[in-house]
Amino acid sequence: MLQITDPTYGGGSGLEHQNSHVDVLGPGMLGTPVLPSLYAHEIFHAWNVKRLRPAELWPYRYDEEQPTPLLWVSEGITDYYADLAEVRGGIVDPNGFYLMTSDKMSQVNALPSTSLEDASLSTWIHPRDGTEYIYYPKGSLAGFLIDILVRDASDNHSSLDDV
Repeated sequence: MLQITDPTYGGGSGLEHQNSHVDVLGPGMLGTPVLPSLYAHEIFHAWNVKRLRPAELWPYRYDEEQPTPLLWVSEGITDYYADLAEVRGGIVDPNGFYLMTSDKMSQVNALPSTSLEDASLSTWIHPRDGTEYIYYPKGSLAGFLIDILVRDASDNHSSLDDV
């Protein structure tokens, strides 16, 4: 992992690589609860995107856009697993997980109805209705629901982890 602190940058972002990730952070990000979430998200990408990815993202190109209707899986389910990693690692307690999930539900509910595929493709066309990055929370919630369905169908003997 490489962390770059940029005093002119007001946010935080990360980019996964095959076995690591690089993050660019504004000074205000250091020590915030967002940081472990960003790290967990980028670390999970070592599996979900670098090893398992939509066909449209193969081979991965950093020099051109690669639209895919499955960004909700690549980014959203990764976001769900970042939240789980924080709980499983003791960074966030179960109540914190419920709050993060509730926040994602509020984000999705506040925006126009959008299918998972459209949410994935919208980032490439830059809509002005607020849905440009909705694939993160919407995909995370879809991952959560898929996890519940797998657990229910298997009497809680399996989970999305097994899939």
